[in-house]
Amino acid sequence: MRRVLNRFLNRGTGGVGGAFAPPSSTEPNLGTKTQNADLQLSVMKRRRPEVRLQNNSVSAGGSSSCRSIPVAITSSLQRYRRESGNENFFPCLILAQIVALQCFHYVGLGVAVQFDHFVYGTTSTLDRIFTTWYLNLHAAGGWVDNTAILVSWGLYGAILLVLIIEKSKKCLDFGVTCFIIHVVVCTFYQEFPKTADWWIVNILGMIIMIIFGEYLCSRVELRDIPLLPL
Repeated sequence: MRRVLNRFLNRGTGGVGGAFAPPSSTEPNLGTKTQNADLQLSVMKRRRPEVRLQNNSVSAGGSSSCRSIPVAITSSLQRYRRESGNENFFPCLILAQIVALQCFHYVGLGVAVQFDHFVYGTTSTLDRIFTTWYLNLHAAGGWVDNTAILVSWGLYGAILLVLIIEKSKKCLDFGVTCFIIHVVVCTFYQEFPKTADWWIVNILGMIIMIIFGEYLCSRVELRDIPLLPL
């Protein structure tokens, strides 16, 4: 009897007909739930730095856009150099050459006006440089200022082209630019020049400056390069 009862009890707890056994499926269910929670926490931790980076990028958007402006300008200049085939295009150098040429040109005009003042006794004033009152092709007294303008444009301006520009193919561009800036300065000083004498004298001086400057620059460019002794 004892053997039969033991067999019956064994079948009820772990045997085939284990209807009386307690359900053991709750333990794996709890394990899977904890694993899913751990996975969700790990995913959230990974996503937080991405969100922070996005917020930082949005907050620093204005400063980054301001900082990217010089980079865009330099990249566009480099692209223009590559596409045009002109690798020696330097805007800062060209601007510095224009300013230097214009300033030294006015220095030469001032020296010419002072020379006329000491030699011929004329008045020393800026009106002789920036106005049309003293340039006259039909009067003997007007040729004092006419000569000073022609010498300062033709002779002194050509020497400036050799010293500052140093390229014969650029003399035309810089000479015309110097003349246009001079017209603008004269317009702001008094008014737009309206007399034919002023235009004839200044344009003639500009032409002499360009031709003589190209000749001197070409002579300098064709000069032999000295070799160092070995």
